[in-house]
Amino acid sequence: MNTLIQELSEAARQVLDTDKLRTEHGAEPIWNRMQDQAMQRLQKARDEFEAWNAAYPHTDD
Repeated sequence: MNTLIQELSEAARQVLDTDKLRTEHGAEPIWNRMQDQAMQRLQKARDEFEAWNAAYPHTDD
């Protein structure tokens, strides 16, 4: 679980970092590719987290 949360956090940070680069340097192909890769990483991490969450239901009792 901690690994999944860490990956989500790092992937989100990568998205923010690449977005900042695009803002500072313009939407050049290299930054666009980096942003696409970061978004794919974030989506994969999110999908894995959701699968884990579904496999291990929890209650707030």
